[in-house]
Amino acid sequence: MPEIDNIKFDEAVAMIEAFNNDHGCSMLQSKYKQQSLFEITKTARKERVHSAFLAWLFKENFENIPLNGLLYILYTNHTKQLRADTHKNQISYSSEIFKNQHNIIEHLRNQAIIQNTTYSISDVDTEYPISSISNKKGKKSNQFIDILLKCTSPKEEPLIILIENKIYANETQIEIDNEYLSDIISIVGNPSTTKSGKNQCGQTLAYYNHFSKQLPNANILYVFLDPSSSLEMELATDLPQCECKGFIHITYQDLMDRILIPLRDNKNINHRIKSIISDYIACLGATLLEIEDNKSKDSLKAMALDKETRELLQNFWAEHETLIMAALDSLTDDINTEEDTRNKIKNAVAALRSYNHNKYQFTYKSRIYNNSRKGYKKGELLYEIIKVLNPSPFNSIVNQFKGILDHNKKAGVLSSTEYYNLVKKSPSYTDNRFIPLPDTNPQIYISKQWGIDEIPQVINWASTQGIEVTTI
Repeated sequence: MPEIDNIKFDEAVAMIEAFNNDHGCSMLQSKYKQQSLFEITKTARKERVHSAFLAWLFKENFENIPLNGLLYILYTNHTKQLRADTHKNQISYSSEIFKNQHNIIEHLRNQAIIQNTTYSISDVDTEYPISSISNKKGKKSNQFIDILLKCTSPKEEPLIILIENKIYANETQIEIDNEYLSDIISIVGNPSTTKSGKNQCGQTLAYYNHFSKQLPNANILYVFLDPSSSLEMELATDLPQCECKGFIHITYQDLMDRILIPLRDNKNINHRIKSIISDYIACLGATLLEIEDNKSKDSLKAMALDKETRELLQNFWAEHETLIMAALDSLTDDINTEEDTRNKIKNAVAALRSYNHNKYQFTYKSRIYNNSRKGYKKGELLYEIIKVLNPSPFNSIVNQFKGILDHNKKAGVLSSTEYYNLVKKSPSYTDNRFIPLPDTNPQIYISKQWGIDEIPQVINWASTQGIEVTTI
């Protein structure tokens, strides 16, 4: 990214012309100018509205796509939670809720993976009332399950899927009846208390306690739904992000990828239904300008993005980064911009400028490696170099990079033993921070977390191996 102060007048004119002529910009303008019905009616972040829409989707269950998609999401997300929880021993595997959830998921495994379940949805409820919890006056008070799916199969026992839907809101704390206190303690230990000293627990614990008592032999899947991003889910060390850790955490992005997009693109779905689903997709992807119902500022951001919109936005940034940064710079010393906003923009600009946006290529034995001319990101460079070198023994590579990232308490290249020891301490390192090098025995794991300070060390080391690295 060129420095703003160093841009010549004719270069600035060329950038503005490129912006005006960018077809991707026109497509984004079209997308964001057309408000969804949910935005027009100011219901784009109302939980009940989303619950009602999803309930309609599951009730219609077009060609079983919604149920197949949901079971696939539940299986894959449960598997991810299981792996993380195993490493940090968060869940007691003798606990009843975990055993029940895990057994049901494992039983449904094949149906979920091939997305061809024998189940169909026989009934759907929203705001399903339960009354096993006392209110603050000690009287029985209905609590409501956001979405309750009842599923039947000619070959299987009935299945219930309970979904607690949270949109940028905290889990409600509910006072516990004394008759249920021992049950809650058996699940999570001593519960929290109100200011007056009364015991309370979150909705998810209350719901699990209710159904485990009322329907002890039923097959029930407990689901926590929220708008967490894919990155937030990857980096999270505490899943699910609700009080009852036996729930399976899923996101609106999961629903977008596995249910909404397949429905929109299905040729057998009629145009009217596709139009309704497309409007809902637009609602999830909308960036709001006004906060609804006293929600947090997080509610202004998109809840989920379809692939096309995400790529348009990423390309928009890549093509017009300099102009965007110039616009942000102009706000940092604009007297008409509030001081708090100016400071936040300054911090954002500083963080963006400190990021290494370079793409790299390298030459080895007269051959150029450049990812079909797109170049490699800094997090991919070392992995690609080592893959090409195919060194032996691989332990020599591990030793080469000992200590390179130590000042950041990170690791550069790990043996399989080191990798699994690290994962046990911090499960957020799994999947998203390391790449396993193929065909290595024992397995070698390469870090993707190379910063500006470390990348020169990678380049210097590569030169000792006869590799020339250049930016493109």
